[in-house]
Amino acid sequence: MISVSPDATVREAAKLMEAAEVGCVVVEDEKGLAGLLSERDLVQRVAAKDLDLDSTSVGEVMSFPVRGCSLSDNMQGCVELFDKLHCRHLPVIEEEKVIGLISVRDVLAVAFNES
Repeated sequence: MISVSPDATVREAAKLMEAAEVGCVVVEDEKGLAGLLSERDLVQRVAAKDLDLDSTSVGEVMSFPVRGCSLSDNMQGCVELFDKLHCRHLPVIEEEKVIGLISVRDVLAVAFNES
């Protein structure tokens, strides 16, 4: 899981995402989870609006508020959240801390390995 500050620039976050080969980063501030920044956010809220990568902060374009899942949630519950929220990533939250990030791709990998 990769995390960034809401004060980071969009360019900094995009470079982290590219280096880690991930489609989403967790945005955390001093209080914890502040939001998520995904490839979709970069396309719809930055590129499509011609925002400057170096002067736009992650906090300006991140998705929030964010719903998450816990380690005790089953796969069906996660699939239902993905569908209900129209999202591709869910933070995994335990004891009010983000401990991971699950994607639709992760769920599909598990589903196809079980069949």
